[in-house]
Amino acid sequence: MLLNSCFILFLAAGSVRGFSSTLRNNAYRISPASKPTRQIVGARRNSCLHERNASKPCSDDVDGERETQIDWQNSRRSFLQLSVSAGLSSPLFIKAERVSAAQQLATDSAAPSPNLKCLLDLPPVDSDSVRIYLCRHGQTENNRLHLVQGARIDPPLNDTGRSMARRLGAALSFLPDGMAPTVAAHSLLRRARETATLADATVGKIRTSTIASRTNLGSSSDVAYAEHLSDLIAVSKPLLPDGEDGDVDLSASDLPLSLEVIPSLGEVDFGATIEGRPSAEVRAGMYATYGAWSAGNIDQVMDGEGESGRQVLYRAASALTALADVASKSGGSVVAVSHSTYLRMLLSTVLNIPLAQGAMMEQKNGCINVLDVNLKRPLKELGPKSELLGGPFSMARDFSLFIPETKVVRVNEARHLHGLL
Repeated sequence: MLLNSCFILFLAAGSVRGFSSTLRNNAYRISPASKPTRQIVGARRNSCLHERNASKPCSDDVDGERETQIDWQNSRRSFLQLSVSAGLSSPLFIKAERVSAAQQLATDSAAPSPNLKCLLDLPPVDSDSVRIYLCRHGQTENNRLHLVQGARIDPPLNDTGRSMARRLGAALSFLPDGMAPTVAAHSLLRRARETATLADATVGKIRTSTIASRTNLGSSSDVAYAEHLSDLIAVSKPLLPDGEDGDVDLSASDLPLSLEVIPSLGEVDFGATIEGRPSAEVRAGMYATYGAWSAGNIDQVMDGEGESGRQVLYRAASALTALADVASKSGGSVVAVSHSTYLRMLLSTVLNIPLAQGAMMEQKNGCINVLDVNLKRPLKELGPKSELLGGPFSMARDFSLFIPETKVVRVNEARHLHGLL
């Protein structure tokens, strides 16, 4: 126990410095500092990012270092990787992270009913940015049974997951004009597609049923309309997002949001021997891989045959830019449905925090993360010595990732899911 505590203290003092203090300032709102390095040029952002991320810049020049200095640095890096892996596997670390997550949602859990207006207190979007509502899919039976599901296992939503998807749609319905998305993107996996489609249909059902009431409000503000809609949903059983008659037609042709598939939003491929097994049985090995990635060994793969950290990070950068492009062409916002481990890695990337820390980030089924992506400022480069990969002791040598400057406005919003979690 004492040894585990030492490992955790080492990890907290080194790789994860700064993140906990940021979360303390605001449980939902985070403002990462960044130093942009390249200029986005119009509609070429997608191809530009792909070309840059596909290239491999020259590694750090270490030819002039003394052999003893190299040995010392390698020893420090190996100890960092061991510390991260051991710390993540420690019951103390896991318990502390769960307590932190519970505190983050303490106010929500005390709510007497779902807060479908949970997105109304978001700050306005800057004129040079677009907004991404980045969500996790609803619950599946694998989630309920705590079985690992990655890119190779594709179960449907269960009843609770379908209710979560409807709640997501109801929360999106409250967004005022100018902030409401018109496109719902999702990965190729069924659970993400079903969540996006059910949320989309719920938005349409509520909007159709309330359009006359909204028109009758005349010059009332959007907030007043949202208040009115809240009362209407509370008293009108057919509008309940997860009521007895809440099922929607997934083949409806008049869905209000256009559905779009973005394959790079898919879950991490954990490998054939990990997926489908109880998470408790494979957690130590998975955390060891996260530890390796967090120390810069990003070419290590899950289970020897899954996806490498490098592959996932490049996918995340590609998806972020693709979503920003979709939002810029669709009124300034987009909703996207993805997966837990992938979302943690994407959030870690835009926050530039160690991947090991991001691996412990809470991402409830059906939750909403809110990201504002700047379209005009230069791209930000994350290199081999970034905090994402362990800082100055990173083992990475040929890593360079370019992402748009992104502000994480909210993480793991789940107040709309009260009673389902």
